[in-house]
Amino acid sequence: IKNNTEDLLVDSLSFKLPGSGQYVTDRRSCTFHTEGSNSYSASNGTRVLKFRINGEGWLDPSTVRIMFDVLNTDPDTAKTLKPIGYCHGFFRRLRLSVRGQIIEDIQDFNRVSHMFNMFESQQTRLNDMVEGFGYSEDVVTLSEIGEIPGIPASEYQTVMFKPLCGLFNQSKYLPLRCMPIELELELADNDAPMITDFNTVYTSASTSTSWRIENCQLKCDMLTPVSYTHLT
Repeated sequence: IKNNTEDLLVDSLSFKLPGSGQYVTDRRSCTFHTEGSNSYSASNGTRVLKFRINGEGWLDPSTVRIMFDVLNTDPDTAKTLKPIGYCHGFFRRLRLSVRGQIIEDIQDFNRVSHMFNMFESQQTRLNDMVEGFGYSEDVVTLSEIGEIPGIPASEYQTVMFKPLCGLFNQSKYLPLRCMPIELELELADNDAPMITDFNTVYTSASTSTSWRIENCQLKCDMLTPVSYTHLT
């Protein structure tokens, strides 16, 4: 069998330009807002973010990001909100459906997301932190969070993250006209993404445990092909 194989130039030694085609005529950044409420809290009110993603273009799944504002709602100006780590910590469940059919339903979304994130390279995790709360390294002990300014009372920080979702982590463009997507994210408990284990460094007098998220958006790129009939 080995003698019948044909010798080919390996990819590492080939410098030929890859093939291309003029199928995509336009790329634009799009924003989808949540349906219904735009203020979400784990302690009271609405806890489920719902996005309906549809249109005439093709969705580039590699560009999907969830963006929102984290607001410190503690009335005491001495209390600072200290997020533990990544933005996915705010959500405990993800549901994704297409035309009413459930494609993905991930329980313990925050824990699963963090587990998969730890398998990524250090540079990938650093990029995720930059998109999020601006951490420069993984949080191992609570003392490391003291280096982060945190969010003062009555102020907010805008963050974003790429959701752990199989449909959004593959390389194929998605024709939204044929498959409109519905994405639901349920908030985690109030103490899940924040420091609530008080000690000598983080006391109840200086650490806020009250928060809500607002201005929730889904950011992505939409592509316009030459024609639907040609590609489908």
